[in-house]
Amino acid sequence: MTDTFGLAELLADGPELARDWQNGWRPGGHPRGASLVAAAVDCRRTGLSDPVPVELLAELAEHYLGARGGATLRPEALDDAENWAGNRPAAPAAC
Repeated sequence: MTDTFGLAELLADGPELARDWQNGWRPGGHPRGASLVAAAVDCRRTGLSDPVPVELLAELAEHYLGARGGATLRPEALDDAENWAGNRPAAPAAC
């Protein structure tokens, strides 16, 4: 939690984050960013609680990206994907 937002704001942003993640998979959207989020979620599901290095997430994300269509999704550059997945201006949470 941050000093700016409380628990209610963080919980309320959940549905919007989920929608953004699902919409990220569309061709020309943020499919590489969505694959980074998928990799991070699955890392957490396996029990990893420490931050996962972005290099490892990027490597794992290639599996998710390929499974959804790979190059046909017109994935963005890794830097753009990291920015999309990690930054949400004026929002309490990021993917």
